[in-house]
Amino acid sequence: MLDDDTLSEAGYVTVGVDDEIILGKYSRFYARGIKGKPGDLFNIFRPGNKFKHPETGESLGLEAVYLGEARLLVAGDPAKLEITRAREEITPTDRMLPTPEESPLPRYHPKAPGFKVHGHILSVLGGVSETGSTNIVAISLGKRDGLEQGHVLNIQRHAGSHKDPVTKETYPLPDETSGQLLVFRVFERVSYGFILQASRPIKLMDTVRTP
Repeated sequence: MLDDDTLSEAGYVTVGVDDEIILGKYSRFYARGIKGKPGDLFNIFRPGNKFKHPETGESLGLEAVYLGEARLLVAGDPAKLEITRAREEITPTDRMLPTPEESPLPRYHPKAPGFKVHGHILSVLGGVSETGSTNIVAISLGKRDGLEQGHVLNIQRHAGSHKDPVTKETYPLPDETSGQLLVFRVFERVSYGFILQASRPIKLMDTVRTP
């Protein structure tokens, strides 16, 4: 997750050393806005979803789609780098940030939050509109809401409303529990969760709550 300032200050890919515009593993290329010394590693990403709070419209941040990693060969402007890892094709204007130091694999201690939370599913990994067990979703809750790694939340289907067949009036339907997720990555205003189990398809804008 990035904010606008981080995005505007990030370095970016310009062109391959031999004028290529489609880059992959072991491709060498030039980039601008890169600060570091030879041997430093940089994550390469592409701006993805811009998240907004479903109820307030507040900007929650920009999702960075990870594309790969590159090693700095020659510092300067432009700098020269080589791609060491590529998940997707890398092209000019893709952004770059220093690779954070690797940390040990986290140990999760699943538990429900000790307070009430209410949020929504903002996106599903892979860009689809619905998903099920063992997939990853982004939710509209973060550190500022008290969320922590290991928190378990209920997922509830947003049922919407229904027209009464007798009175012809529209009335709201209650949300129905459709699964559970484990929060594994927490940012200030957005978190990512792993769906532990689902009894029905999980959709965008479904709600997440304290069990």
